[in-house]
Formats: sequence, structure tokens, C-alpha cells
Amino acid sequence: MSFDLQRVLDEHRGRSYDLHADHVNPQFAKVLRKLSKNAVTKRPRTAAAL
Repeated sequence: MSFDLQRVLDEHRGRSYDLHADHVNPQFAKVLRKLSKNAVTKRPRTAAAL
């Protein structure tokens, strides 16, 4: 059996913050979640809006 990277990535799709919190740095995962939420919910500023 060979290693299938695509299969591993597909199995963990959408779990990046949880995996980061579990294996790297839980506090930084919270920061990333907060930044990601803000990036999605806030409208970008345009030159016309300034």
C-alpha cells in the first residue's frame, strides 16, 4: 500500500484550525479563527468608500 497524500488531505478537509490547535499552538489557532471570521464577514474597503 502506498501513501496517498490526496486521500489524507481529503479526510481532514475543513479541520485545519482544530488540527493546528491540537498539534501546534491552540492560542494561535484562536487568533486565526478570529481573523478568518473577520475577513469573511467584513466588506473590503474600496477607494470609493474612503
